[in-house]
Amino acid sequence: MLFVRVLNAIASVLTIPVVSAVLAHGAVVYAQRRKAQQAVSLRQVFALADRAWSDVLMLWDAIWKDGTSSPYIWFAAGLLALSSLQAPIKEALVSTETITIMTCMDNPLYIFSDHCGDNLGIHQVVGYDPEPYSLARAPQGVIVRDVVKKLATVSDLDMQLHLWHEPSTNTKNINLENNAFSSQLQWFYSEAAQNSTYFVSAIANNTGTGILREHAIRLNSTAECVPIDIAAFPATCPGDQPLVALYNRSGGMSIDICAPGDYTTSPWTLARERQDIQEELFVRVLARPEVNPVGSSFAVRCNANTTRGYFELGNIQNSYSASGLIDQWPTNETMFHNFNDYLSADGGYNFPSNNDTYPDDRGARWAPGTSIFGEINFDPSLDSVEPPYTPGPLMTSALAMFGNDSFFNMAANSSNNPHPLLSICQANNIPFIRVSTVGVASAVGLNEVDASVCDNLVQLNFSITDEIWYLENNFLYSWMSIFNDTSYSKEFLEIGMFLSSESLLLGTVAATFDSYSRAIFSSPGFLVTRPSVTQKGTIAISVLISSELLCLTILVGYIYAAPTWTAKFDSFAVAQLAMTTAEEDVIPPIGPFSKEVRNKLKGVDGLVGVAQDGTHDVGKESPKKAVRVISLARGGEGLVTRQRMWRPKSRLKWLRKKKSTELLLDHRNVPL
Repeated sequence: MLFVRVLNAIASVLTIPVVSAVLAHGAVVYAQRRKAQQAVSLRQVFALADRAWSDVLMLWDAIWKDGTSSPYIWFAAGLLALSSLQAPIKEALVSTETITIMTCMDNPLYIFSDHCGDNLGIHQVVGYDPEPYSLARAPQGVIVRDVVKKLATVSDLDMQLHLWHEPSTNTKNINLENNAFSSQLQWFYSEAAQNSTYFVSAIANNTGTGILREHAIRLNSTAECVPIDIAAFPATCPGDQPLVALYNRSGGMSIDICAPGDYTTSPWTLARERQDIQEELFVRVLARPEVNPVGSSFAVRCNANTTRGYFELGNIQNSYSASGLIDQWPTNETMFHNFNDYLSADGGYNFPSNNDTYPDDRGARWAPGTSIFGEINFDPSLDSVEPPYTPGPLMTSALAMFGNDSFFNMAANSSNNPHPLLSICQANNIPFIRVSTVGVASAVGLNEVDASVCDNLVQLNFSITDEIWYLENNFLYSWMSIFNDTSYSKEFLEIGMFLSSESLLLGTVAATFDSYSRAIFSSPGFLVTRPSVTQKGTIAISVLISSELLCLTILVGYIYAAPTWTAKFDSFAVAQLAMTTAEEDVIPPIGPFSKEVRNKLKGVDGLVGVAQDGTHDVGKESPKKAVRVISLARGGEGLVTRQRMWRPKSRLKWLRKKKSTELLLDHRNVPL
């Protein structure tokens, strides 16, 4: 950029003298007779010799009719002004900006080649993103156990590291999303959120990739629950392997759970394009007030929609604003030219295509142990990479709340345990127990019930079966009442699906980051400075440059339209012109020029024209080299044209080269 500035400075300095020199040559053509009716006074010729177009005082005098004004002077002054104004106008309209570009050291692909020589890359890994095949093969057991723990410990006041805001075009929403509490789940269910939504990714929220452009997988879910008639509860839960759970231990209350579908299979395809799934959950609570007056019976149907797809992480090109959901995965050509996503080493570091086409054994190598990228411990003695796989988020949440590892299952299948509620309290796996009173817990009294139940059980004599039975029924009914209020059930289910999706993503990364998950890189890039100009500025500069080029083109064409007797009106040329005025006595002896003398010069013809034709021997060795030479005189009536000068035709080429020297000014006094 410094080199360009130096060149611009040199060009600005040279523009005026170069243009003025060209104008000086054009002034000679202007002072030659080219038309019969042409008139240029000697006073005007002297003004041209003084280069009045570059003298502000002379131009001022020309305005006041002192006899020096001529069309050529004003043309020359305008062209010179146009040339001189370009530099300051450019400085005013063209600014500089600093941009970031990607070098070979920024591109993570080049660390496996010799593009950068021995230089090490400056990029770093900021996360790992699971591949579609690995998600589809995630073992159910390890994911559900993790969700059970999360449901029991989650608080809607926790800062969620992997919670991302859905991009909003509403400026007010954007400002709200930047506050310190917008990474808390409870914020999205408060009035402050103003319908803002969220999604989950394995990459930590607000992660940027610098100069690189990369994608990450994301999941977002919504739920809606509506009351239904008790009789509308499915008599047979539909699906190949639906989740069915039943609590009817004490006889005073029964709870039925039905999650249609197949809880052993994954709904996710191997395509990277957008995928939408729908899930259902039916809940029915039948209370018997005459046996245990805990509340009334109710039934609800909950519908959930989950979308899996990709989004572009924040980077320099999108001003670190992550994109929304991408419906279609970019083409291979687009990926090659615009993005920096690469598969893992097992994928050959190729660009990921729309379909994850790994062989059957890919994505199945879930390594035992805990990774720094997650707290999920895959235990080969308990889990298998064979079915059952992890189902959709709603089904996964239902398994965590009502499946084999849930508190509900401990209560429903406790024939050998006379005090299941004590076991539940000791297991500490009651879902949503830490949800703050700001949200739904205050409505159902969940926190208070849990505290009173667990505290009372310690003090009870376990032989008092009826009292324990009452506490158990009261506790379960209070917890199930979450579903009896559709606004509360929406929040609880969406939080559960968020945690289920988070466990699926992080669990997959934790077990496969060193083999199949894609590394997400970030690199700062390299700062360079470049000119910056607005569209209006570009138009203005283009008009100025085009106008100057047009004027210079016209001037050059004007100059080459006729031969000239001198290259410019220098001191020698002016002396020659002065010698022709001896008989007219219009130039006084040495001394100041009076106004009267100047006025006299206005009436003296200053045009140089053809006076006579003659023969001149230009080659002494051979008389055949004689050519016709044109004699010129001030006030000559003959026109100076190329056709008249270039004779004979056999000498045309030679005369072109010598056209200036072949015009001889006759110093005779030619009367006007």
